[in-house]
Amino acid sequence: MDTIAGKSRTLVYALDEIVWAVDPERDNLASVARYLASYAEEYLAGLKVGCRVQIPNSFPAQAVSGEVRHHLFLAVKEALNNAVRHGGASEVGFRVRLLENQLCILISDNGSGFDTLARSNGNGLLNLRNRLEHLHGRCELESAPGAGTTVSLQLPLPVPQP
Repeated sequence: MDTIAGKSRTLVYALDEIVWAVDPERDNLASVARYLASYAEEYLAGLKVGCRVQIPNSFPAQAVSGEVRHHLFLAVKEALNNAVRHGGASEVGFRVRLLENQLCILISDNGSGFDTLARSNGNGLLNLRNRLEHLHGRCELESAPGAGTTVSLQLPLPVPQP
C-alpha cells in the first residue's frame, strides 16, 4: 500500500506540475513562489519531514515564462530530494527572498551535510548549476559534514527569458 500511495503521489505531482507550467494564469513571480513553497510542504509532509516556509507577502509584477518555471521547479525538486535522500534531513527550510535585483530561493536542511570539495559520483549538483546558468542565474551550495546543507538558487530580476 505504501508503494502504491507513493507512486500515486508521484503521478499527481507530475500532472500538477505540467498543468502549472503551461497555465498562462500562473506566469507571475507570486505564483511561482507560492507553487514552489506548496510543493515543498506537500512533498516533505509525504515523507514525514518537517518543513518551514518563508515567502514574502507581496511580489513585484513580473512575468515568468513556462520554461523558467519548469527549470526552477526541477531545481527545487532536486534540492529537496537531495536533502532527504542523501542528507537524511528531518527538517527543511524553504525561503524565498526578493532582493533589489534578484530572486533568491534558499533550501536549507539539518541533514548530514557533505564536503563540497569532495568529488561527487552523481549529476544532481551539476544539473542544479546548469539549470540556473541556463536561466542566467546561479546555484550556490554551503555544506560541511555533520552541519546540513543550504542550496541557494539565484535569478536576476527581471527574470530573463532563456
